[in-house]
Amino acid sequence: MFLDTAIIVLGFIGLIWGADKFVFGASATARNLGVSPLMIGLTIVAFGTSAPEIFSSAVSSLNNEPELAIGNALGSNLFNIGIALGVAAIINPLKPPESLISKEIPALLLVTFVAGALLFDLFLGFFDAIILIALTVYFGYKLFRKKSVSGVMPEIDEESLDHVSNLQAIAYLVLGLALLILSAEALVEAASSIAESIGVSTLIV
Repeated sequence: MFLDTAIIVLGFIGLIWGADKFVFGASATARNLGVSPLMIGLTIVAFGTSAPEIFSSAVSSLNNEPELAIGNALGSNLFNIGIALGVAAIINPLKPPESLISKEIPALLLVTFVAGALLFDLFLGFFDAIILIALTVYFGYKLFRKKSVSGVMPEIDEESLDHVSNLQAIAYLVLGLALLILSAEALVEAASSIAESIGVSTLIV
């Protein structure tokens, strides 16, 4: 139990650090290839922050632990909306953009409703996945168009990318990817082991 707990802690550290290096390497590579900072921010940086969940859920699915993958997705969203947003509001009051009511919240509700409807039959298959991915691509495209028109640039440390060579960027990219895969594998194995030893469902873990 102690060893599994230590592996989980190290797995989380590896996922976080690996995701950071993966995003940095991918961003630097894109920048060196002439991709605009706007595109980097809306794609690599934005989606890269979800890399730990993506990889741990993918490994869970490959290891035939579907409850762990589903619980990871649901738990991450619950934690981000409840705890992360709540703590941020305690530290400093938040003033959302005016488009929140008319655009972002309807999109959030739609995605939540569709995901709930797809999970209602307690099965999530290939075509269900295509629907979820298509929704993500659609709203990503809408976000890109809105940001392009408004001229608002996403937050990204461009100066830190200027001094990174192609070789260094690729090295960070490979290192981050390797850490994500290995950490996700270790985390899923340890979490499953703890769940089995204490008789708790992997969904709860």
